[in-house]
Amino acid sequence: MRAAAIDRQGLYLATAGLDCQLKVWDVRTFKPLHEYFTAAPAVSVDVSQRGMLAVGYGSRVQVWKDAMVEKQQSPYMNHRLAPGQSIRSLAFCPYEDVLGVGHSGGVSSLVIPGAGEPNFDSFVANPFITNKQRREQEVHQLLDKLPPETIMLNPDTIGGIKVSDRESAPEGLCV
Repeated sequence: MRAAAIDRQGLYLATAGLDCQLKVWDVRTFKPLHEYFTAAPAVSVDVSQRGMLAVGYGSRVQVWKDAMVEKQQSPYMNHRLAPGQSIRSLAFCPYEDVLGVGHSGGVSSLVIPGAGEPNFDSFVANPFITNKQRREQEVHQLLDKLPPETIMLNPDTIGGIKVSDRESAPEGLCV
């Protein structure tokens, strides 16, 4: 196996091997669902937020639409790099219709219509989160982990008066 990618829901796994096969597995049953063949062993595989499967091998990139759910006859998109360049890795950009391809000549961005999720859920992953929102989110996540019965106030300190350090300091000594 040379590359692997899992979909966002965690139901399907795509693997690529030296035998030039790309297999889609059902993670729940650990059985292969579909098999695709590539002209050369795949170097990198990635799954978009909308379930598109990108495969990179040699100097080619193939994008398969709905390849995880049902067997497809042909790829959704094909792209060939400049002669002499070979693919190293590829990855979909979250919330964008962009596929980043790292190759021997640098980095390329491919526009793949329909690959990214157009509407983000701010409760799951907010790409525009501010520092203050991130801090508040961390506090809420920590409080959610604590059982409510463990959170209580000390009844001895409620309604009490705190004696300042100046009143309790010996005379002539500044605090």
